[in-house]
Amino acid sequence: MTNKPVRVLLADDSEDDCVIISLELGMQPNFELAGTTHDGVETIAWLNATPPYSNPKEFPFPDL
Repeated sequence: MTNKPVRVLLADDSEDDCVIISLELGMQPNFELAGTTHDGVETIAWLNATPPYSNPKEFPFPDL
């Protein structure tokens, strides 16, 4: 039995932190990076699936 990885939406205003955390998540088999947002407005737009985040295949709803 295989488990689906936990889909993570990374929300951080620091580009450097996003790069480091993205690299770390990429090395963890139990996690999958759904995407990155850089402020609260982008994050809420993603979670509400409002433009430009309305395509669920491109911007999947995260688990975490």
